[in-house]
Amino acid sequence: MKLKKIRLPRGIRGKKESDPSRRRFAAVRAKLGKNKKITALIAVVSLLAVAFVAIVAVQIFGGGAVPTVEVVAVAREDLRSTVDTSGSVGSTVTKTYYAPVSAPLGDVVRKKGDIVSAGDLLVNFDCTALAEENKTAQLEKSSAVHANNDALAQNNAKISAAKKARAKVKDYQSQVDSLQKKLAELNTRAAEKSRQAEAAGADPSTDAAVVSVNNEIASVNAKIEKTQSLLAEAQAAANGDEGALTADGIAQLKENSALAEAKAAAAAEALKKGQEGVKADFDGIVISVGGVSAGEGEAAAAVSGGYMATQGGELMTVASLGDLCVDVNIAKADFSRVEEGQSAVITIDGRTYSGTVSSIGNIAQKNEKGGVVMAAQVKIDDNDGAIVYGSDAKVAIEMPVVAGALVIPAEAVNISKDGSFVYVLRDGVIEKRPVVTGVSADGKIAVSRGLEEGDEVIRLLPDGLEEGMIARSLTDAEE
Repeated sequence: MKLKKIRLPRGIRGKKESDPSRRRFAAVRAKLGKNKKITALIAVVSLLAVAFVAIVAVQIFGGGAVPTVEVVAVAREDLRSTVDTSGSVGSTVTKTYYAPVSAPLGDVVRKKGDIVSAGDLLVNFDCTALAEENKTAQLEKSSAVHANNDALAQNNAKISAAKKARAKVKDYQSQVDSLQKKLAELNTRAAEKSRQAEAAGADPSTDAAVVSVNNEIASVNAKIEKTQSLLAEAQAAANGDEGALTADGIAQLKENSALAEAKAAAAAEALKKGQEGVKADFDGIVISVGGVSAGEGEAAAAVSGGYMATQGGELMTVASLGDLCVDVNIAKADFSRVEEGQSAVITIDGRTYSGTVSSIGNIAQKNEKGGVVMAAQVKIDDNDGAIVYGSDAKVAIEMPVVAGALVIPAEAVNISKDGSFVYVLRDGVIEKRPVVTGVSADGKIAVSRGLEEGDEVIRLLPDGLEEGMIARSLTDAEE
């Protein structure tokens, strides 16, 4: 009897030649030519398999065909990912200028949005009051210094005179002492001469020797009187420094002079600064005036001509146009991925620029949507001069390439409370497979655990299908 060719069961017919179930069936069919009983048994098994598949299909699809799903084979490839964010154009170099003096602003006051070059006048001042203050301060300084110097000179003269007088007192006293000693000797001689004259029977009053000594005594007395008068004058002068300035008084005079000089110097410096005005240190754009930033619109507090500036008060802020950047916020999930020095692609008004992450903040904060973010700056490396400060910008920060990663479509990954998972078609049956994912880019995502190369992952599981159901791939259905 000639055996008829046995058709593959419907559940296996859609499989590829390399499929294990199809190879097993082929091996069994090959033995049919050797054993008719086995052939009959296989025929029965085939009929049962077909019946089983039909029953399952009827139960699930009400008698329709086996459903098809789109599958993608897990493959290895180098995955290039980016951290995408957005922000506005700013500058890495800004400077806020403050009023160097308290004075009314003049007729030159830059406005928000004004382009300035290094050395350009930003603000000038009405220096009328400063000039008057300087004139007064200089006069007060001159008067104070002269008065203090005169007082010190008189004090020094008084002290010097008293010092000299004390020296004279000592000298005059010594002269008086010497004359008085001499007078005592003369008096002794006069008495002796008088006794000698009397002893000789002469009149002492007319005795020549006695008269000579008495004349000498009179001369010494006159000298003593004169010297004592000079001594008294010197003693009076020696006490002339009793009203002299103390060390503290002299220090106070010097301090007064120093204060007057400092006040005059400050007034002169204020006038100089007012006359110079405030100038830009670099080429840039005025982004705020009086604390009102560009982009917030005009405000009543804006600085303008006639405004009374207070020393130390904010005037305006200038941003360098040669150091433009994009101020962005990095999402919490990307904190560990973004580093300084990474390259970036920046898109502004349809134009693309190269960039580099130049700085990353150290403080996380919540944005207007409640998400945790961290500020960062991406410097624009190829500024062409056409970029408008404050423009919106999109930034794609390039991450290191993940070489040889197992990659699947990102849309194939599902999320549950237990973690990420995918659906895999294995031997015609849908399986649920937990996975661990990594970086993603261009609609693809890397899988580090849960899948192997060649596994057939279902891109999107159609409604009505679930784990454990049979299905076939679109590729098999088309064959």
